[in-house]
Amino acid sequence: MNEQEHKLSTIQAIQNAGQEVEVFIVSHGMTDDESFALEAALIPLVGDTNAVAGHGDRLMWLKKNQVEELYDKPIERSDVELLRGNILFVSLNQQDTNALVKAGAEEQLAYVTLGDWNLGEPRSRLVDCLIGVKHGLIISIFKIEKTSEGVAKFERIPPLKAGAHGRSRFVGTRVQELEEKLASRSVFEGDAMLSKIRPGAACQFFPAMDETTEHS
Repeated sequence: MNEQEHKLSTIQAIQNAGQEVEVFIVSHGMTDDESFALEAALIPLVGDTNAVAGHGDRLMWLKKNQVEELYDKPIERSDVELLRGNILFVSLNQQDTNALVKAGAEEQLAYVTLGDWNLGEPRSRLVDCLIGVKHGLIISIFKIEKTSEGVAKFERIPPLKAGAHGRSRFVGTRVQELEEKLASRSVFEGDAMLSKIRPGAACQFFPAMDETTEHS
């Protein structure tokens, strides 16, 4: 029985018992991402907590020790040489990242991490490092290959419809040793959490740190 059939069956059972189903509209006019977030927050209050995983394994309803384990070892950007350059953080929130990091899934991990990202061509030319994150935590790290002129290698993907933005698919090499060291950690620059991609965005670009910033 699928989710919809289960819902209809439950409603029918209530009505057969001579009772009415009362409907409440918690909120309206929300985007898909907003509605999924609200649904994930409400499901444990009214039903099965396992159902929360249906929309991207959101990090909700965790125990205190689980939250501390995820966030107690943030990375300071200036402490990692590769992260001092131009970084593009990309969202893997919709991916089954547990499957992607297993042996044998390297090609798929590279595919979903390296593109296609809604980033303008000028900034795409600058990218040094591309980091796939899920809910702000590092999943994959790729060092972007460069041309002889020092420009990032990428393929420009034309928009599917008029007026839309083009996208970039990068060419990069997985930095697995660093990835394993930094996996499931967040990246900060001072008090700012860089690896937490803002709502509604699929990627975020941060320019290279200058020497003043690095040594301040």
